[in-house]
Amino acid sequence: MNEEMKNQTEQLPLLKVHMMGSFFLEYGDQPISFRKTMATKSMRLLQIFLYNKDNGISRGRLLESTYGREDVADAANSLRVGVHRLKRSLVEAGLPQFEYIYTQKGVYHWTSPMPVEVDAIDIKNKILEAGKETDEKARMDQMIEHWSCTPESSLQISARKSGYRRSARS
Repeated sequence: MNEEMKNQTEQLPLLKVHMMGSFFLEYGDQPISFRKTMATKSMRLLQIFLYNKDNGISRGRLLESTYGREDVADAANSLRVGVHRLKRSLVEAGLPQFEYIYTQKGVYHWTSPMPVEVDAIDIKNKILEAGKETDEKARMDQMIEHWSCTPESSLQISARKSGYRRSARS
């Protein structure tokens, strides 16, 4: 990442991606709302890109994950159209104008001008980290530390389960 992009990233709010439970995004303190007409395939693509943001995902795996064994006449073209629509939807939903998805040597990559935090990746990394611990008590302590809930996170979990979405922090 060049210096200019690094400075820009530090100035923009965090994009929080919630994949555990209901899928939703928060940019800074604001929830990101996509149009009701945004296709399910586009939402699936968004989830795949965000989860694979660090290493990218091959075109073949992306086609399989998105279209599977569906009878799509031209899955590759459908993928290109879906990615184009997704890029447009991200900006329409309130994210800064940016080319969020690019391909390089057959691999699709997520890139963004803001820092991105994905809860599912954080949890996966914490589980892997705790699994490396050889001392059973230390492993349990590490798991408890990672999984303990603060009152705020407990409220957020309860709110998500009930379907409540806050519009802004009070």
